[in-house]
Amino acid sequence: MNIYKAQRNVILCVSACLLYWSIYRICKYQKDLQNLEEVEKRFKSQ
Repeated sequence: MNIYKAQRNVILCVSACLLYWSIYRICKYQKDLQNLEEVEKRFKSQ
């Protein structure tokens, strides 16, 4: 019975880490896109 509990804890931990990582990647991607848009606007205005 304890093995199942341990496996469930590991799965929960891994899925939480994956979720955190994917949210981090999405936020970073959004930020990079915003920076690119700002650079593009500056480039066009010159």
